[in-house]
Amino acid sequence: GKNLPHNYEDRDFVSSSLPEVKQIIRERNEQYDMCGWKYPAAANYLDQVARDLRAPQLIIVFRDVVATMQHHVRSNSFDAMTVLSRVMLQHQMNVSIAMRWNAPTLLVSYEKAIMSPISVVSDLANFVGVPVPEDMSSFEAFLKPGKYKTFGEQG
Repeated sequence: GKNLPHNYEDRDFVSSSLPEVKQIIRERNEQYDMCGWKYPAAANYLDQVARDLRAPQLIIVFRDVVATMQHHVRSNSFDAMTVLSRVMLQHQMNVSIAMRWNAPTLLVSYEKAIMSPISVVSDLANFVGVPVPEDMSSFEAFLKPGKYKTFGEQG
């Protein structure tokens, strides 16, 4: 939890060089039986770290491309069509990696997650092989639409 900023991207992987990413993966392989990270731009380097990953599994989250484009245009004043093209290219890169790797892959709809959090949490738990939590109230509160949540915030 300590390395997670407001958007839950693992700071250890954000803006790290390839050798640094490989070192982080090696350290986490030693520390944990199972580990992972969230970083949308990981598709840019995943092929280069594939051999460093133990039994890789991919979780690819898809979000409405127009909503994603509008968010980036509002926050960065980028041209809408350029951003839309980049968002779609990122989706294609993720799908291409899943096809090349032939690794277990879970596709997640962001929109479905906020509408049906219990279903998505169950899908995630089953996919990675951990027990489905008995109490889903914290997940429901966290995934409730309305505003962007910061780390540790619920509802």
